[in-house]
Amino acid sequence: FFTSGSKHLKLWTISGSLVSGRTVSWSSLNNKSESVVSLEALSNTICVGGTWSGCLIVISGGSISSKSEAHKGPVFVVHYSKTNKKLLSGGKDGVIKEWMIEGSKLKCIKTLMSFEDSVSQVSAIRLIDIFENRMLVGTRSSELWVVDDWSGKQNKNKILSGHFEGELWGMSCHPSKPLFVTSGDDNRIKLWHALENKQLAESILTEKSRCVTFSYCGNYIAIV
Repeated sequence: FFTSGSKHLKLWTISGSLVSGRTVSWSSLNNKSESVVSLEALSNTICVGGTWSGCLIVISGGSISSKSEAHKGPVFVVHYSKTNKKLLSGGKDGVIKEWMIEGSKLKCIKTLMSFEDSVSQVSAIRLIDIFENRMLVGTRSSELWVVDDWSGKQNKNKILSGHFEGELWGMSCHPSKPLFVTSGDDNRIKLWHALENKQLAESILTEKSRCVTFSYCGNYIAIV
């Protein structure tokens, strides 16, 4: 198995109760190592990693065999579906791409989709998973999206959202309805349905919020 981090990339071998590791060689890239923030195994001998600079690297036999430019900003997730034989990457730019390996090199087949800031609160992709023709995508802003027919029409449906930056400071319940409102360090105020467990609405503030409350009649919300 592999471990990665800031200027750290190691291949580990398990033998009985012993675990031994060795540093992956960057000699093919003139020993210019960088931080690897995501990893995915394609087989017992090949692994693909995403770097902080936005590149994908192919690791084979304990060394880097190739490097390809992939995203604008860090590649936070690399996912390989053994069922569909699809290799996908997602980055800070909110883009999901499909790749194939030709020999020891990666080739981008196409850009599958983009979660722009107009669609997602913060578009950076943090999770990708595939089940048959349905894709699950997680973003930095604590959103989960289900994408039906992801290789075709790509029908996007947000099934979960939440606060995502710093701390949650404010919460208030509606005086007569099963509703409550929250606010915090992400400059968002959100209205929730307590019985249906879902977000109903949200508004972006210009500053962080420390307190929120419904009026006595429930028609107004005060924010501090």
